[in-house]
Parts: sequence; C-alpha cells; structure tokens
Amino acid sequence: MSLAGKLREMLEAFTGSDRETAERWATQYYEGGLRCVAAELVLILSEQIGVPIDAIRPDSRFIEDLRADGLETVEVILAVEEHFQIPLPDEVCERLSTVHDLIMFIQQRGQSDPK
Repeated sequence: MSLAGKLREMLEAFTGSDRETAERWATQYYEGGLRCVAAELVLILSEQIGVPIDAIRPDSRFIEDLRADGLETVEVILAVEEHFQIPLPDEVCERLSTVHDLIMFIQQRGQSDPK
C-alpha cells in the first residue's frame, strides 16, 4: 500500500473522540482557518510520534519536548507532505522547531500554493 493510502487509512481510523480531542486542542490555541490545520497536524503528530494530543502544545519542540527520534521525524515530514500536499524541503525543516512553526508554514504554504 502506498504512503498516501496508509495515511488515509490512519486518519480515517481515528475514533470520534480522537478527532474531538484534536478539534478541542485546536480551538484552545487557534482561531479561524488555523484550527483545521492545527487539528489535522496534531492527529498526525499523535499517530506518528505516539504522544497523546493533550501532551502537545503549540510551543512543543519536536525533538526536545515531544521526544521524536530521527525516524519519527522523517515519518512526520512524509505524512505532512502527503496529507497537506506541500513539499517540506530540508532547509525549511531545519527552521521549523515547534508545532506552531509547522502549523504556520502549512497555513502560509496552503494560501500561496492553491491545490
């Protein structure tokens, strides 16, 4: 199965409570269009890194706070690229150290590169 298929399966497998938790999380920290991006991203982070959604904060750093190892970091990057249909080049990834940084990049990229 392709990465896209696996990611679709993973996101569809989240129970209603997972989605509700992600939406509550996003509403707590973000407004408007950022909520949708934030909710989808925390679902991906929770699945790929294995951290509960409630343990994620906008200022959480991927390696230091969420304890993502090298493989998990690559899996997050691939999942984000696939789900949001945006490239995450290495030079961009090096600048994105927090969850908020990644949410803002996804939102800005999505607005500048319509699908």
